Amino acid sequence: MKSTIIPSILIYNNIVTPPLTPSEQSVIQRLRRWRVATKAALCKRLHCCHMTVVRALKKTGYHNSFNANAAYYTLPQTPAFDPHGLWFHRHIGFSRHGNLLQTLVALVQNAPAGCTVAELEARLSTPVANLLCRLRRQGRIAVVQQQRHALYLASDPAEQRRQLAQRQNQSLAPPLRALAPRPALPAGVGAQEVIALLITLIQHPKARPPTLVHRLQQRGVNLSLAKVRQIEAFYELQKKTAR
Repeated sequence: MKSTIIPSILIYNNIVTPPLTPSEQSVIQRLRRWRVATKAALCKRLHCCHMTVVRALKKTGYHNSFNANAAYYTLPQTPAFDPHGLWFHRHIGFSRHGNLLQTLVALVQNAPAGCTVAELEARLSTPVANLLCRLRRQGRIAVVQQQRHALYLASDPAEQRRQLAQRQNQSLAPPLRALAPRPALPAGVGAQEVIALLITLIQHPKARPPTLVHRLQQRGVNLSLAKVRQIEAFYELQKKTAR
């Protein structure tokens, strides 16, 4: 997505829109400085109304986050997307493909050997199992059972065969990854944070991630919701708790 300002006319995606008002220019300048923000934060900082922010974003274009309830916004020029079309600002994720459902479809379709739930959750740092089931029911992706894991594949039968063949080749290949020890801790998470979460889980085994975040804050441990889910996925804590 690209926008260009020519004298007094804004051209975005080949659509001519009215120029930004001074108030709208302030919104865009602030968002460019912050890189990522919610509409509410922009309104509060700039003392402007909600519709001013909406109009400014509509004129310039934007990406909104695929996590955090899609509440965060960034300008089209800000993200430096990785090869998978993803970009993270701290724990807030943005996707070149669109919202979380659209992103899941794109990641599954573009994966040479399909994707498991664990692989997708590790890449997106957010739970996706329920959404994958919905996409499968809608026929936007397919699923097969591979040993103990569900493997999600593209909807096109020919592409499914290629993905399955590649996955089979991977399973037959020598386990080179075994030469490198698995990290003891999730990326960006300290041992004390993991220990605090484990203690809280022992004390409250049925607590959901948002409740765990609250319990941890009461203990003086500031662990974000994304990190709690990252730790759970890394150690497969949800499966162990269920068993």
